[in-house]
Amino acid sequence: MSDTEDASGTAAGTSGTVVNRRALLRASGVAAGIAGLGGLAAAQAPAADAAAGDPLVMGAINDAENQYTALQSSGNIPTMTLVNNGNGAPLRLEDTAQAIANSGDLVNVNGDLQLGNSHLAPGSVFTSYNTSRLVPFRPFRIVDTRTAAGRSNLVNPAQHLDSAGRLIGGHTIDINLARTGVAYRISAFVNLTVTQAVADGYLTLWPSGTRPGTSTLNYSAGQTVGNFAVSGLSLDRMRLYANTTTHVLIDLVAFVHRPSGVNNSVQATTGAATAARSTRKPPAWWTSQNG
Repeated sequence: MSDTEDASGTAAGTSGTVVNRRALLRASGVAAGIAGLGGLAAAQAPAADAAAGDPLVMGAINDAENQYTALQSSGNIPTMTLVNNGNGAPLRLEDTAQAIANSGDLVNVNGDLQLGNSHLAPGSVFTSYNTSRLVPFRPFRIVDTRTAAGRSNLVNPAQHLDSAGRLIGGHTIDINLARTGVAYRISAFVNLTVTQAVADGYLTLWPSGTRPGTSTLNYSAGQTVGNFAVSGLSLDRMRLYANTTTHVLIDLVAFVHRPSGVNNSVQATTGAATAARSTRKPPAWWTSQNG
């Protein structure tokens, strides 16, 4: 016990306005500083400026001004762990609308975590919300020019298809994926097929704008042939060009996008497949690696 405390642990000599700060903190109170009021008043602690060497005041806003706190450890355990047994988060990062410049800083920028580095642009912290990945699903056909139903996702088909429904040579058709209710603003993995082509030719699949000078699928007259292809989308559309008249089929098999950007109904397996898969046991190597 120091000479500034009495046996009860409260600050001695608190009838005046000058008190010992450490004693006040241990006593969990604040000095009233009002004439006629002796001892400590049970009042809410105000915001406190934390001078260098001062303790952190719980329950108050601590203004560090231009000071910083460094934690150092020589052990092989975490230097600091944060735990919240209630409903709150153990760590909160203040939101900012500005990019960060200091290397090593982790900041919440308009809802996205960013990590500062030595380059001009900060690096994004990948999460399940903002990270694109391959999202496979049950393949399904979005275009089949041989049937009326298979042409329902084509934009302005009357201008680009012949009387048999084939894509006319030298024409470009837009494919509207919004009508499929599948995804938005993604890259599509598809299987592209031609059949009943009237002459040798090629198809080109691309997102939007001017047609690139490349081919996605080459074919011969009368041939049925397919090819795997990847195309970005212009919001919800992609474009298809045929340099000779042919029927076209397009099957969607996967997207590159964050999972939340793909309709859950196409990601889920069927009930029968789920039941069948649940009876299978993982191989030994998988169990040893994943528990």
